[in-house]
Amino acid sequence: MKSKIYDNDHRRLARSQSQRRSVSFEASNRFRRSIHLIFWFLIAILALLASFYAQLPSRSAMSWVALSVFALAVFSLSRCTHSGFWSPVTLFLIVLGVFHLGLLANILTGIDPEFPRSSDYIWYDGPIGVYAIFLTTIAIVVYVLFSLSALTLMGITKNVPQEDRDLAYYLSNIGAWLLLASTVAWFLIAIISVGIGGLLGSYQNFLVATQATPINLTYITTGVGLGMTVLAPARRVAVAALIVFALFACLGFFLGLRGEVLFPLAVAVSVLAQRRSMPNVLGAVIGLVSLLAMISLAREVRVSGLSDSEFNLTEGSPVEALTELGSTLRVVATVVHWHEAGDPFRLGDTYTVTLARTLEQVTQGSQRIPAHDDMRLFNVEILNRAGGVGGSLIGEAYHNFAVIGVIGVMAIVAVLLSYFSRGHATTTSMAVYVIIAVPLFTHIRNSFVPVIPAVVVGLIFLGIALKIGRNRMARKTKDAAQERLAR
Repeated sequence: MKSKIYDNDHRRLARSQSQRRSVSFEASNRFRRSIHLIFWFLIAILALLASFYAQLPSRSAMSWVALSVFALAVFSLSRCTHSGFWSPVTLFLIVLGVFHLGLLANILTGIDPEFPRSSDYIWYDGPIGVYAIFLTTIAIVVYVLFSLSALTLMGITKNVPQEDRDLAYYLSNIGAWLLLASTVAWFLIAIISVGIGGLLGSYQNFLVATQATPINLTYITTGVGLGMTVLAPARRVAVAALIVFALFACLGFFLGLRGEVLFPLAVAVSVLAQRRSMPNVLGAVIGLVSLLAMISLAREVRVSGLSDSEFNLTEGSPVEALTELGSTLRVVATVVHWHEAGDPFRLGDTYTVTLARTLEQVTQGSQRIPAHDDMRLFNVEILNRAGGVGGSLIGEAYHNFAVIGVIGVMAIVAVLLSYFSRGHATTTSMAVYVIIAVPLFTHIRNSFVPVIPAVVVGLIFLGIALKIGRNRMARKTKDAAQERLAR
């Protein structure tokens, strides 16, 4: 009896100490976030004052400012989130910065002696290029300010009841099957379109051959499947799916499908960080440099194809890779140029066009404008007016509502991802995060058009899966209880 009393007292004491440590940890975190928030509030005031000046600084000075702001932003969010460097809100910022500011590293270091190639980077010259960098800097400042504000108000979640472990394995199993089906479908569509030899061919030939196929759908489902697969430790089906994805990633990466591989990986890593310890910043930097070197090697492959390329593994330059990835800034500069030339702002057309086209299909039928001619679609407009330069979350926001659009979109994204970066996330909340994050990460360098349909369909799919899974687990629990009573 005394032993039981002692054990109960010991447990209560341990719980009390744990709660005190948790409260102390949260108080420390809240203080740290408040300090960082005040700092970024001052930065925002400086940015606001700078926006009133008619003359922007030189391109070199603006580039240094942008990269410095980006580095400070990553540091602040890493210090103020539960998973640090690997949290959803921090990883999104890193990917956004790499794709919009990577070009600046080459400009400032001059490592690539052939840069700038005037035919490729003429858009970067003059005040338009400087203003594009300024817009990206404003976007980062707004993102960090709203992220820290949301994290401070919501706080780091603690003592969240963990859902049944079976639910994580159940959703992971569904994700594994989805990942397996999606990657196999990609291989089938690709082989039918270009043949096995075409998988080792050039990126442009692959795009032309597959443009009329549903291959783009497989990229979203692959990302969702991968993110859900890592919700729990890998089992047999998950291991098989991850191996097939690795084959797709290696082949697709060197074929030129950088975003299609990197965005799902970023989402999956942020999910993985919620349930296990991750490498420290030094390990992450080493991994990032290695990845950038591979991207540099893949650059030649995109033009001539893997089967025709002759490159040396020592020729990979991380800075050169950043230059290629950072060319997404061109979309921002292109949009700024359009509006400087007198184009009206779209006022939300590119965000509502999916719903509008759905209604037009009902009311107009075959008379509806074909998608490839509908200039309300941002990707179509960019393709027709500027060529195949991709898309940009920042560029599309500016195209609709000018600077106010950039501020609004970045604020919404920041608050949304901050919610999933509070720590101790449940299985359900991380599954919802995967559904939202995959199209959102993809939107960093693509148009907004598929985001809403992908999220809606994904949430419906997840809702049905959760309903079925919980019913099955409830029956299993009930049967187990009845079996115990029968004994």
